[in-house]
Amino acid sequence: MVILQQGHISMEEMQGSWAGAMGQCQFMPSSFFNYAVDYNGDGKVNIWSDREDVFASIANYLKTVGWDSTKERRTETLMHWNKSSFFVASVFKLAGEIKDEDL
Repeated sequence: MVILQQGHISMEEMQGSWAGAMGQCQFMPSSFFNYAVDYNGDGKVNIWSDREDVFASIANYLKTVGWDSTKERRTETLMHWNKSSFFVASVFKLAGEIKDEDL
């Protein structure tokens, strides 16, 4: 309710999972208040459809929980998000593919 009252998103746009995870970041409400950021400065924290806010919020979460340049620490950080070795391996694989693309 607070997210709606603060005007970050309309009730129609506010969608989440059956468990309460919201937006592209899949933040629970408490994570929204701890990590979500208004990167583009429009006065709204929109983790549903604003790419700048989405990526900045994910980056803020990762930084806060200890992301750094070592693979060991990145693995620990990703396991903090999702305790699945398959998830971690998939993120590293996808990151490698994105890095190799000519964007």
